[in-house]
Amino acid sequence: MGWVKPVIENVRTGHLIDGHERIWQALQNDDADVPYIQIDVSEEQEAEALLFLDSVGALAVTDVDSVEELLQQINTEDANMNAFMGELAHDAGLEYAFQDGFDFGNLPSSDRAPFQQITFTLHDEQAKLIKDKLRQVKKEQSFIGSKNQNSNGNALAYICENYVS
Repeated sequence: MGWVKPVIENVRTGHLIDGHERIWQALQNDDADVPYIQIDVSEEQEAEALLFLDSVGALAVTDVDSVEELLQQINTEDANMNAFMGELAHDAGLEYAFQDGFDFGNLPSSDRAPFQQITFTLHDEQAKLIKDKLRQVKKEQSFIGSKNQNSNGNALAYICENYVS
């Protein structure tokens, strides 16, 4: 039958957006003639495309870590895109914080909500460990009634309260 669908590469990043399995199969079969198309999109648009294309791969197994990483790369106020990403997150067993257009950074410190966002730089092994432990705590604990609706924040606070003196 030949190739039904070409592989998609983002020329801006050099990343393969669609066709990972087709490339792997071609390599296994010494088939160097793989049809492809190149597109030029931003990293955020690339992440959106990856989420969309991965979700339609009904025979594929969801890589939860990859979905979580892609969700964190996309910042959109589009309600339809937020709904789509929320469904993907739910299907992967993840939390997704919808973007509501509220920019905490533009508020004066006296008027801001009582929440803070903290960013860490981690080695890949550290990031995996932390993600695994946060998932474990979220499965084992209930944070119903918490002042914070962010499950990762609740899980991290729980770990600090119970395991660090």
